Amino acid sequence: MFEPGPVFLLFIALKAYTYLPLVMALAVLRVAAGRGAWVRGLAAMAAAVALTGVAARFGPPLTRHYTGPVAQIADRIVGLGGGMALPLVASALLGLSAVPRGARWRLVDALNGVLVLVLLGLWAVAH
Repeated sequence: MFEPGPVFLLFIALKAYTYLPLVMALAVLRVAAGRGAWVRGLAAMAAAVALTGVAARFGPPLTRHYTGPVAQIADRIVGLGGGMALPLVASALLGLSAVPRGARWRLVDALNGVLVLVLLGLWAVAH
């Protein structure tokens, strides 16, 4: 009776386990391929935000810190904005890295856009 639907489960899986690693990979590609300090700087900030989220999500279980201050801080970081703050900030920074001259590999922007649209679509349907 109270079983979650497949859309909700897909949303949770995307948000919690795959979104930030994918954005981090795209941001690293932009850092490597971009020309100019603004392009690389914004992409590096996107990668840093994504890395923070990945470390907060996977770090405590991998290091077996289930309780204590490290786990509490990681839980607060992951839970910011209902778990949507870090994914949206990372994608926004990656999107901003496409604006300055010198941004190359527009496939990175297209993939980021698809990821954002899928995440927001699933979020809208799941809630």
